[in-house]
Amino acid sequence: MASLAEQDLLARRFAASVVRGMGGLLGMIPADVSRLPDQQTCTLALHLLDFALELDEAWPQARELLLRLSPQMEQAGHRDNWLPYLERAIGSGPARQDPLTAGEFAFYLGQLHELRSRFAEARNAFAQSAASFALGQRPQDAARAISRNAYVARLQRRFDEAEQLVAQARLLAPDHRPIQAACHLTLGTVAFDRREWAEAEAHLQQAAALWEAEGDRRMIALSLRNLGPALHMQKRYEEAAACYHRALEILHEIADPVNQAVTQMNLGIIRYLQGEFEEALALYAKAEPILRRVEDPLRLASLLANQAMGYRKLARWDEAEECCRQAIAGWEALGNLRSTLNALDTLIYILRGQGRLAEAKTTHTTALERLQAMEAGATRDVLQAMLDEHLPYLEK
Repeated sequence: MASLAEQDLLARRFAASVVRGMGGLLGMIPADVSRLPDQQTCTLALHLLDFALELDEAWPQARELLLRLSPQMEQAGHRDNWLPYLERAIGSGPARQDPLTAGEFAFYLGQLHELRSRFAEARNAFAQSAASFALGQRPQDAARAISRNAYVARLQRRFDEAEQLVAQARLLAPDHRPIQAACHLTLGTVAFDRREWAEAEAHLQQAAALWEAEGDRRMIALSLRNLGPALHMQKRYEEAAACYHRALEILHEIADPVNQAVTQMNLGIIRYLQGEFEEALALYAKAEPILRRVEDPLRLASLLANQAMGYRKLARWDEAEECCRQAIAGWEALGNLRSTLNALDTLIYILRGQGRLAEAKTTHTTALERLQAMEAGATRDVLQAMLDEHLPYLEK
């Protein structure tokens, strides 16, 4: 059995080898890395981080590696395999003594939770990030975290809260283009959810213009993708399609497969609205493997709902029903009542198309009961009218 002195020597040698390994790895990954390194380098990074995060001596290198790779890991679709490293880093002693580093790690953690539709966890992380940046006297970075928190509040359909957070972020960084762009994005998507199409378009056009001025190609693409739905709801289908095509070109060039998949789905919706059902389904099929790989519950539920509608138009009833029931389960798990009711409406059409009127009536009754839980307003009125359209056929 090794003596205490020998054990200490071995521990110091091991720590030194980890530090050397991390130093060599950082030499392979430039500080301004614009896309994820190759798979072998990523595997080595994860392996070394397992040890480096346990060693105070390796903290500077571990910190730097996490900061360099986190944006690219998110862009490449890494979620649950990267998240534990950020959690360990945030909980480490050095990070707790460095609010700016803790703020960055909490921000990246919030992004990953958001993309996995874990909205409560995302909001906690963004709030932690904002608090850390405030402690480190970095108001612009605090505003960045607050603006992202606002967007997640919008995903939770807490619109008033989202607007309040936007106001806070804008006040902290009134002249910062990226933060103002992010705020316009949130305000635009809130207006979209309220069915205020012209206001949504105005905010989303402003967000896109700000990102164009900033020269951030990824955010230009995402702004165009978000602008598309506001245009298509005004029946400006080719303008929306043009937004999606330009976004897809950029996303392909910067190697962002997840957002490519989401944009392909959005383009599929345009083709569906134009009556091109086979082309719509082909675009959905391109998006599906990516969304399943990254386990994005929100996007996957949306994809399944749109596939169900496409299959229904082609009278492919079995596929339509399977996709629709999966979409309903996904929306219910996310607590999204509006989308659940939309999917139930699609299911009623599918059951009617197969002559299963008794099941269609039961589903219709369920949808009406669920509708009563929704607060009064334009969205509820639209859903009520949508469900009422079935009555002449169900009362035969």
